[in-house]
Amino acid sequence: MKAIRLSIPLLLLPLINVAPAPVVAADPPLRLALVIANSTYQALPPLPQCSPAARNMAAALKDAGFEVSEAYDVANAAMNAALASFVRKASPQSVLMAYYCGYLAVFHDRPFLVPVSALVPVSAELTAPDRIMTEGVAASALINVMIRADPHQGLAILDVAPAPGKSDPVIETTFPAANP
Repeated sequence: MKAIRLSIPLLLLPLINVAPAPVVAADPPLRLALVIANSTYQALPPLPQCSPAARNMAAALKDAGFEVSEAYDVANAAMNAALASFVRKASPQSVLMAYYCGYLAVFHDRPFLVPVSALVPVSAELTAPDRIMTEGVAASALINVMIRADPHQGLAILDVAPAPGKSDPVIETTFPAANP
């Protein structure tokens, strides 16, 4: 009987001496934000409310623990570079936030963010409404960079201003129907 009594404690000894694994707190997700404000356009009326609104948004995001990249009065290339830099920093565990304040143009039902350098036609009399396709940044690009980053969570806010002389917030860049 004595041999049996000794073997039970020997079998339990490895279980008793094994310390539980330390609990490691997970790192909080990286919080990244991109804030773009276009106020001073070359070919469109200025939007003086965009810079202060964007600065307020950036400050609020910083207070909420976001690492904020800001871009003000950017041309097409700078806007695309800001988007590329934003997505390079992101990881699947990131929480992403993007904010854009400026004009939005629509060509064939596709919305485009309007850089300050764009010479976007604002009336039907102008002859190159498709110019926005080369001078603008597709709004879907902003969403697509966030999707490609596969974030834990994401939000994009487009704070668009009414087009000159209009009450809605887009510049329609389509040709009027031809008169027969």
